Amino acid sequence: MIRALTLSALALMAPFAAGSAPPIPDDNALRAQIAAMMSVDNAIEPTLSPDGKQVAFLSSMSGEMALWVVASESGWPRKITAFEDSINAVIWSPRGDWLLVSVAPGGGMNNHIHLVRPDGSESRKIVGDDETINFMGLWIDGGNAFTFASNQRNRVALDAYIYSLDTQSATRHTEEEYGISAVVDITDDGRTALVMTSREQYNAYFWLLDLESGERTQITRHEQPGSYRGAGLLGNGRVVVPTNQSRELTALAGIRLKDGKPVEASLIAAREDADLEQVEVSEDGSRAALLWNRRGVSEIELLNLGSLERAPIKLPAEVAAHLSISADGNRVAFASSGAAAPADVWVYDDAQGTLHQSTFSPHPQVVLETLVEPVSVSYAAHDGLDLSAWLYLPHASRQRKAPGPFALMMHGGPSVQERTGFRADYQALLAQGIGILAPNIRGSAGFGRKFRDADNGAARIDAIRDIATSVAYLVEEGHADPRRIGIAGQSYGGYLTNAAVSFFPELFGAGVCYFGLVDFETYFSHQVPWKARLLVTEYGDPATELDMLKSLSPIHRFDQVTAPMLIMHGQNDNGVPVIEARKSAEALAANGVEHELVIYEDEGHGFTHRATQVDSTLRMVNWFKRHLGP
Repeated sequence: MIRALTLSALALMAPFAAGSAPPIPDDNALRAQIAAMMSVDNAIEPTLSPDGKQVAFLSSMSGEMALWVVASESGWPRKITAFEDSINAVIWSPRGDWLLVSVAPGGGMNNHIHLVRPDGSESRKIVGDDETINFMGLWIDGGNAFTFASNQRNRVALDAYIYSLDTQSATRHTEEEYGISAVVDITDDGRTALVMTSREQYNAYFWLLDLESGERTQITRHEQPGSYRGAGLLGNGRVVVPTNQSRELTALAGIRLKDGKPVEASLIAAREDADLEQVEVSEDGSRAALLWNRRGVSEIELLNLGSLERAPIKLPAEVAAHLSISADGNRVAFASSGAAAPADVWVYDDAQGTLHQSTFSPHPQVVLETLVEPVSVSYAAHDGLDLSAWLYLPHASRQRKAPGPFALMMHGGPSVQERTGFRADYQALLAQGIGILAPNIRGSAGFGRKFRDADNGAARIDAIRDIATSVAYLVEEGHADPRRIGIAGQSYGGYLTNAAVSFFPELFGAGVCYFGLVDFETYFSHQVPWKARLLVTEYGDPATELDMLKSLSPIHRFDQVTAPMLIMHGQNDNGVPVIEARKSAEALAANGVEHELVIYEDEGHGFTHRATQVDSTLRMVNWFKRHLGP
């Protein structure tokens, strides 16, 4: 049962009473079609057992995101957990005896960390409560301990902790004034930890911590430009770390240590055409799996850390994510998906030279071959900057060859990238004859550091202008009817939706905002403290740049909005506080603009429950059908 409070208001009409949700139009065929589309399952976040013979993964096959285990060569998967809340991460212990699981109560960020045996027994919560933020880290010390970051001590900072399975207790090893610290590895003798610290977005650095004396030794630069992430110890005094220090695109660097001090840094693996997204090093230090992003298309390479030779792994679909490597480096697991391919787990066996599909996500009543696949398009921004987007043309539009209704779909982030992974909500909209343009405006990841930072602070106005440029592309190319263009987005994409309909009201016939901010002032004042400090680099400092933030806050232009707006938000959202949705609805009501506000009471930042996903998608499709036409 969906627990949602829905308020709807039309110009010259009284709003519905609280709790009396206006019914979704009774179109049984559409409801069944969308329910089928949103019920397409996926398999993500694979983690290999140490011997590589089994893989644990997350899937919504049972309706909620749960933990499953299957043989690497495929077989009948076994469901391991039955939590009321969704799981968002899992890591297999190097000893093979435990799975470390992160659970998100109510969809919020106050994650709880659980241990569970690979057969599903002995499940227990060991970290977390209703008040603190806890981010699961990595297994260390051969599986005798694991790391996590938590704001237990100070709500403004996340300190680095190590939890010992032997003592069944956690020890704090840093005390940050603000920001995040996390132990990411530990030496074989257990005396020295490798620690990552980040006090502003895009700027992380690494240092060594003597766990006995507390002595700290910084081993990477951390002044801008450039950042480091995902480091690991290889033994023999070497550290490997992805970095974009003095580079546009992230590459893999190596740092040689002598007497615990950095003495030499060099590039191990770099490409001029792709950004390094993830690195996973085998437990024996012999190999690393590298995940590259080439303008939105994934590529994986297996790196021999001795010879530095790299061998490509052929991928079954356009996008890959969540690499996992076996202890001996012989097997690599990953999730792969495409516009017409739901996410599934695949395992590459280097000794055999084979690629196995380990999971087969069900898609009842959905014929994958009939789904729409996009094409990549590019166009120039108002200032000449090269922009790109994924263009989805519905089958109906290809037949009529005339401009039709379109929706711009804005990704979150901001420093995220629109990719061509499976999107059931996109396909549901396309099935109704409404085309989609999903752009990567400035500020998006995957195109280099300069492009990513091009929307920081006051420059965000140029990112908003990129939306108008995207509309102009659709109209000039003859794809979209200029009277029937809508816009939608989630999180930061929701902010862009609010900005688009308020800065360019003449361009849009409808908008759908999923958990997006509308007022930077209230967003920062209601934001969880540790995150607010990190976001100053991206958005601006409300203590010193409030006027600039107000000028970029859509709420101060909502008297210009004419497009009917559908606003959907989770009550437990501590990423974008729910006050943002309520402020939007109040401003629209005051100006007599048609709108609907839907608050899902058991959701957080992002909708995780299957019933909510179906309901919200049905509302979105109906909203665009009603206001843009079929």
